[in-house]
This record gives sequence, structure tokens and C-alpha cells, in this order.
Amino acid sequence: MLKESKITNWINILLMYFPFLILLMFLKPHDGFMGDIYCWMDWSIFNVENGISNIYKHPTANYLPLSQYILYFFGKYQGSVENIINNIFSIKNIALAFELGTTLLLFKLLEEKFKNYYKALFLSLFYFLNLGVLYNALIWGQIDGIMVFFIFGSIFFMLKKRIFLSMLFFLFAVNTKLQAIIFLPILILMILPIITERSELKKFLLALLSVTLVQFIIILPFIIAGDFKALTKVVFGSVDHYAVVSMNAFNMWHILLDTNPIKTPDSIEFLGISYKNWGLLLFFIFSFFALFHFLKPIYNKFFKKVNTDISQKKIIISCALIPLIFFFFNTQMHERYSQPVLIFLAAYAMLYKKPVPFILGSIACFLNMEKVLQFFKTNNYHTLVFTPWFIACIYLLVIVLLFIDLYDIKLIKKNLKVSSQTQ
Repeated sequence: MLKESKITNWINILLMYFPFLILLMFLKPHDGFMGDIYCWMDWSIFNVENGISNIYKHPTANYLPLSQYILYFFGKYQGSVENIINNIFSIKNIALAFELGTTLLLFKLLEEKFKNYYKALFLSLFYFLNLGVLYNALIWGQIDGIMVFFIFGSIFFMLKKRIFLSMLFFLFAVNTKLQAIIFLPILILMILPIITERSELKKFLLALLSVTLVQFIIILPFIIAGDFKALTKVVFGSVDHYAVVSMNAFNMWHILLDTNPIKTPDSIEFLGISYKNWGLLLFFIFSFFALFHFLKPIYNKFFKKVNTDISQKKIIISCALIPLIFFFFNTQMHERYSQPVLIFLAAYAMLYKKPVPFILGSIACFLNMEKVLQFFKTNNYHTLVFTPWFIACIYLLVIVLLFIDLYDIKLIKKNLKVSSQTQ
């Protein structure tokens, strides 16, 4: 009976979003970044004609297995090569469906906090109908939203201490896009205090064994086809595939360099260190400070045997900072790599009444992609708001605001002022 009520509950929730989903599917343009669209079409046709196990024999297939499985089932559903070609833009519906999945997880967090369906629905729509989010899925035609769903799901379930589901979602995220690996340190730091209990440790080990088996099943067709080596080349070849400072990501390099970062090799050195390594160094330094707050609760748990809860608020801020820092400092970044930031900025805005980073992040994400694709053809791309260094400064401002909130700098200043007045 309880199970039936839960199913009924989720059906009712889905029905609330259904009109918005249908509207967006109807409004999606039959256009986009055609380089990516042609890849989906080409790989989907190859998958259907030659089988999923042979996809890495295709000379340009450089996406990870879960992405290829999605393209395979998309092609199978279409039924013929002609239908794949004619209906290729309907692949945007898949990305949109995953964005809805992400929105439903956000809805659940909001509903648990506010105990109000309609308030949770209203607030979650600020994410689902956000142009920075929709641009990638419905206009550009990319699938970053699929990875975002699995990443957000992984963090969501870890907050609930659902270890297996969290690990399974993370596995799917990494098998969609390798970029998801940057969230691994956060998940490790979240799980460490949990598995100090013997019963939770057993759950963790069983979950680890289970997801290892799932990973083996995912790659098994490629092993049987003798293409495991080709798969590993795709995994490791995703690094340095475009060895330039920026692949249209308007980040730190557009502020610092006089030359065009899009045409500048990241092997160029400054003070004996390549631009690529400078980017990595800054990413690791700022990531350390983004994750530093985890250390005290973990120390208390392991050495003082005191349970200190890790702040959900700070976890969400860290989850926003890590992909943003990754995007902002590293070389070889694409314009779309900032998208995982938006769901965590949305959660932070709605759960803790901090809308400014979400608004600024959404604006920067939209401006960056629109400057590259120029879908709306506004003829204003020469103006300040579309200038790469200006967009990079918006991203930088979001980073600063998040660090201020992470370390409660305003509160620290207030306490220091009160302390000095009482002395």
C-alpha cells in the first residue's frame, strides 16, 4: 500500500511538470551546433548498422560508453537510417528528459525543506525553464544535461546516505562524460564519516562490488569485440584532444592573455611552467580551499570519535565551486563545461535564499554559448556583454561570492568587529 502511494505521488508530481515538458519539446528548434548534431547522427547510424560493440571502430567516435548506448537505443527506436536522419533533432528530447529528472530531484529537496508541493514546483521551474540550462539541450543540441542528472543524483543520494545509489549514479555520470570525475573527491569526503560505522562499511563494500560489476557489464560488449584498447584510447585521448588554452570557454585566460586563447597552444610556458600546468595548479589550489571545510568533521569523526555533521549548505557550495573552478582555471575547456554549476547554484539559491550567484551564473553560461553559436542573431555580439573577458569576469564574481559564503567571511568580520569593541 505504501509503495502504491509513493508511485501515485510521483505520478502526480510528473503531471505537474508535464505541460512544461510538452511545451519545450514543441518549441525546440530544428537547428543547433551542427558539428555535434552530425556526430549524433553518424554514430547512431553506425551503432545500428554495426552493433554497439563495434562503435569504437568508427574513426570519430570519441564519447564514452553510456553516451553511445543512448545513441544506439535512439537509433533502434527510429527503426531505419532514413528515420534517424529525418528525426535527428528529436534527440534533444532525450537531453530534455534528463533535465526534467534533475529538476525532479531538486523538487524533492525543496519539498522536503518547505513541505509545500506548489512552492517546490514554482521554485524548481526557475531551473527547468532557465535559458542557461535549456540552451545546451534544446538549442545547442548537446548531452551535458545527462551527465548533470547523474552527478546531481549522486550527490542527492549521498546526502540521504543511500550509498549504493550514489555510487551507481556517479558510475553512470563518468561513463557519460569523463568530466564527471572532478566530483569524486567530494563524494569521498562525504562518504568517509558515514563508513566509520561497521554496518555502513559493509554497505559500502557491497556497493563497491556491485558498481564494479555494473562497470564490467557496461564495457563487456567492447571487450568481446576486441575494442577494449580502443575504448581506453577514447578515455585517455579526451585529454589534450584540443591542446589550446581555450575551446571557447570564456574563463581566466581571456582576462590574462593578450593573444586569442582559442588559437594559443597551452604548451606555451610562463616562468618555466606551461599554461596547461598553471591551470591545473590553480585548479588544485582553489579546489583544496573549496573542500577544506570537510576536514574538521572528518577529523572529529576519526580521531575524537565525535559526530559532527557536514553542513549540507557547504556541500552544495563546494559542488558548485568545483566544476566552476575546473572551468575557470583549466585550459582546453569548452563553453559548455560550466553547465554542471547551474543545478548546484539553483539548489543553493532556493534552499538558502541566495539567488545572486545563480542569476549571474545563468547569465554567464547563456552569454558564453550564445556568443559562440549566435543562434538568436542579435547583431550585438560586438558589445560589452558578449566580450569574452566581461563574461569571464561574471564567472569570477560568482566564484568570489561562493567563497565568501563558504567561509562566512561577513560573519567573521562582524565577530572580529564585536570582539575589538568589547576589549
